[in-house]
Amino acid sequence: MNNWRKCFAVLALVVSLSACQSVLPNRQLDFQVDGGAVKSFQMTERGALPASDGTYHVENLGLMLYQADNGQLEYAWNFVVNVEKKAPSHIQVSQVLNDGTAQALITDEFLSDKRGDAWRNLDDGSRSQVLAQRWHAVSKGKNMAQVAWLNQPETETMFVFKIEIQAQDGSRSVLYQPMVLAPDSKQQYLKLMAQIPS
Repeated sequence: MNNWRKCFAVLALVVSLSACQSVLPNRQLDFQVDGGAVKSFQMTERGALPASDGTYHVENLGLMLYQADNGQLEYAWNFVVNVEKKAPSHIQVSQVLNDGTAQALITDEFLSDKRGDAWRNLDDGSRSQVLAQRWHAVSKGKNMAQVAWLNQPETETMFVFKIEIQAQDGSRSVLYQPMVLAPDSKQQYLKLMAQIPS
């Protein structure tokens, strides 16, 4: 079990996507999503605009950095999705890789009796809580020292996540949420890693 209390950084640290809504987009980034299609994302000086389809809304997306019980520095993705209309029964979050394939990060199938503010451990190593109008989940931790994007600290790195939601009435929604990790954030992580005793 990871010691989540030893949390060192949350990307810029969790990125509040709602703060980007009041800022006009100043550039567009294209990314190949699953199925080979290229999707254009509107970006602001504060980051990506939050994905929304009128039924569900991505409120927060962040990168958490923490020290696990074994002493290793690990990172995990933090997601908050607001329910604007239909109650969900199943949510899956995948990371869309550079070749367009989707790699599952979090799969949560929940019933009404599992709702509440307590965290639930999922089969894939992630955890979640289901509140009245909010789904909050944190992915399984991964070793920070093995991430390829830290090897390019002078360039920004773009992540895209696919969020698939099935509502209790059987309807489905798919949201794509990007996040850009800027060079200054990478430098912060590298400095932090250097301070952790091996």
